[in-house]
Amino acid sequence: MPTVFLFPYLAIEQRVVLGQFEVIPRGRLTEADCHEPWLCNATKRHLDVYDFSNHGGQGAAGCVLKPSSGIGEDVPVSTQHPLRLCVLAALLEGNEAQRTDPNAATWMSTSDNSLLFGHPVTQEGYLTVTTGSMVRTTMGGLNVNDPKRSRIVPPAELHVPSFIPSFDAEYAGALLATLLANDDRARRLERSLEWLDLAWRNSPSITQEVRIVALRAAFEVLLDKDGDWADEYPHLSTLLDTPQAPKHQQTWTNPRNQKQKTETLTDLQWWYTQFVSLRNDIAHGRAVPAAQYQHDGRFHVFLAEETLRRLIRFEVAQAHGPHDLTLPFKQRQLDRAAQQAAAYYVQAVAAKAAATAQPPAGTKEKP
Repeated sequence: MPTVFLFPYLAIEQRVVLGQFEVIPRGRLTEADCHEPWLCNATKRHLDVYDFSNHGGQGAAGCVLKPSSGIGEDVPVSTQHPLRLCVLAALLEGNEAQRTDPNAATWMSTSDNSLLFGHPVTQEGYLTVTTGSMVRTTMGGLNVNDPKRSRIVPPAELHVPSFIPSFDAEYAGALLATLLANDDRARRLERSLEWLDLAWRNSPSITQEVRIVALRAAFEVLLDKDGDWADEYPHLSTLLDTPQAPKHQQTWTNPRNQKQKTETLTDLQWWYTQFVSLRNDIAHGRAVPAAQYQHDGRFHVFLAEETLRRLIRFEVAQAHGPHDLTLPFKQRQLDRAAQQAAAYYVQAVAAKAAATAQPPAGTKEKP
């Protein structure tokens, strides 16, 4: 029985190649993508089984994961998780979480949009669906040819973008190659992405406090200083700050011994010390005033997830390249377009200069 792997809550515009795999929007799926021709219609109907009636409609959501040998072939369990994390990371790069636009939700994504499912399906259209982790539930007897009676209800907190969000395909491909290297960096990246995944889940049951603790854990994993924050903030600065980053004298209370400390820090280092202090107060049950959840007018949770994504991009660029992968998606596109335009300009100037220097055809140079 073939298994069809779906990103039912994912919305992308074009096909995306991820190593030996391809993520295909439902509207671009063809019979040639499937291991057997009948799987094409069965897969499209399978996506229709997902009931978005309580989520404002399906929008553009619904994608299929195609292995190199075609849809219907198995995907190893060891590869499914890295694939989902790559899609998660590429989706989050399209977000601007701190944006004040009241309509931002129409194109933003959360971790829930990157969920990957594999469902066995028969040629008659019957499929089996297993959900849950701590408590697993298996539903049989569903049929893709009977969508009125066979419905898969998405999570209540699922957010479905009205418009297709940005998706950083280049970054996703580089990240997958890095994760599949199966080395120390890959392990640390995978675990940090799992914490980022938790922090971006849309469920209101995951409080701001839980998200802050999760993001702090992700930094611990990547910075690899055994949780010693006094070693972490200089190392974070070495990785992400420019050599010219300005420094200012700051005074704060050491979260380990509650003694005051004064030091000259970059803005990034200063933020990180305050973020760690907030996490420690939360983790140790201390009272936290509302103002402590913000830093320079922005919430720590968004500053932390933004900085964590920068750190993950840095690690991927170091491991796989290209070097400008450290830049956010939109900035990278703009910088490359500017570089390309500059190169065209230089070529045009050089061509014009060469044409001016060359004597007209049919003329002879004077002796």
